[in-house]
Amino acid sequence: MQPPTQGFFLFGPRGTGKSTWLAQMFPLALRIDLLAPELLRALQARPERLRERIAAEPEAHTIVIDEIQKAPQLLDVVHSLLEEQPEHGAASLLGGRLALLLIFKGRSRSA
Repeated sequence: MQPPTQGFFLFGPRGTGKSTWLAQMFPLALRIDLLAPELLRALQARPERLRERIAAEPEAHTIVIDEIQKAPQLLDVVHSLLEEQPEHGAASLLGGRLALLLIFKGRSRSA
């Protein structure tokens, strides 16, 4: 399977290799794993921290958020990021457990 050039949702049952596939296809991606309880609590308390985390890593052109279903309020932040720079971004979500993949090409962040 070829990696997508735009964002996507990837659904599937637990243990089918979704996260492994993403790691192989996008080895340089910024990975945000919401299975980490401290990170999950921090992002649930202040979803805008996702924007701060992404802005802190301007070299990251691909962002994977694993288990996005645990913090659905983050989807508003993702939407906002894409609206700000539609020419640079696409959102994709993966899961059964769900992971979000954001792809920013040639991204020039001013944040």
